[in-house]
Amino acid sequence: MNKNTLIKKYFQKSHLLKIENPQYQKTVETLFNWLLTSDHAENDITAKFLDNKTIKATIKTKQDIIAAGIEEIEYLLKKYPEISFQKKVTDGEKIKKGDEIAIISGDNRTILSLERTILNILQRMSGIATQTQKLTKLLYPVHIAPTRKTPWMLLDKKAVAAGGGLTHRLNLSDGILIKDNHLQILKNENNLKNEEQTVTHALKMILPQITNTSIEIEVTTKEGANSAIKTFFHSHCHSREGGNPLNSNNTSLTIMLDNWTAKDVRNFIKEVNTNPYASSIIFEASGNINESNLKHWAQTGVDIISSGALTHSAKAADLSLSIL
Repeated sequence: MNKNTLIKKYFQKSHLLKIENPQYQKTVETLFNWLLTSDHAENDITAKFLDNKTIKATIKTKQDIIAAGIEEIEYLLKKYPEISFQKKVTDGEKIKKGDEIAIISGDNRTILSLERTILNILQRMSGIATQTQKLTKLLYPVHIAPTRKTPWMLLDKKAVAAGGGLTHRLNLSDGILIKDNHLQILKNENNLKNEEQTVTHALKMILPQITNTSIEIEVTTKEGANSAIKTFFHSHCHSREGGNPLNSNNTSLTIMLDNWTAKDVRNFIKEVNTNPYASSIIFEASGNINESNLKHWAQTGVDIISSGALTHSAKAADLSLSIL
């Protein structure tokens, strides 16, 4: 299994972010119900003054965007037999300013009560997808992924995927990621001196217990990164034919270079590429990476760049719902 195949296997889970997946469906429904409850949509005292009428409304975009959230809204509105939702675009589709996204027809009170919640979902997800595609083009062929700074959890991940990004882990059960606080606990418990020793200890503890999974470890120093490579190879692969980590129980190692400078990452990747086993290690850079400095990171040689800005700072798409 080559590196690109491993990246797709462990870092791209968009196939699970479909309404047909019961877990994702439950997440979408839970968020939708929470939004409606918070908005007291069932008690829209303004809409109650209107006589019940059948109306038609259009949702349009006021800017060029990548559409996202269409599948979710289409599914959620099926729970309201008094209205119908007719989509005009699909998730991941590029649409121009002024284009129609969907038509909603039916009971006027229901449409008005749901209006803001519908728009909030479409605007947030489309905003994330639009920003992701913009950054994906700047980074190509390096992959971009979100972090866990995802207020809407799986819906944010789905939006990133719609824009062409990786999903990374979907939740805490979806792959092993050893971060700084895990390492600090191990360091304290075992009286270890530095990151190099702690990384070695962590991987020696975990690797014998896992198969067919992804393990990622966060490092802040070159010594820690080299220790991870050495330990992964010797502890997990040394006894295997050819000694190639890519053939070792389908377990892959990703090293997260956290809060490094772009220059330090670039120099490290050049150095580590002289290691015959470097081709089997996935390198991810993270920490203070955003649109303003992305081009510098695209030249570092890493495989994945993860950025919290994809989901915690993306601007909502400018959409409107208008009665026809």
